[in-house]
Amino acid sequence: MVRAVERRDYRSHEMDNLFMVPSLQEIVDLMYYLKITKNREYIKATTIPGLYIEIKYPVYYAANGIDMTKELFEFLKKNNLETVQKATDNGIPIIIQSFYESEL
Repeated sequence: MVRAVERRDYRSHEMDNLFMVPSLQEIVDLMYYLKITKNREYIKATTIPGLYIEIKYPVYYAANGIDMTKELFEFLKKNNLETVQKATDNGIPIIIQSFYESEL
């Protein structure tokens, strides 16, 4: 896990490194774990948790040599979630959002 750090100098850094931010892989691993162990029943979950992923600033990343859409697709493929059917079959519903229509 990474730790949250305020990126703006004019804001308080009092909380820097205090909070841990899980990676997307850690979140997917947890969701698979909950599905396998049926811990959803233990916590009395009435809905199936899913992922709501936003592709942010693809133009910025592209200018720095990173294709965020391709990276996200490769990540989903690695986790067997790259199609609606596979995500549904694996019990992890996914919504992908971008304000850049070309990325969808």
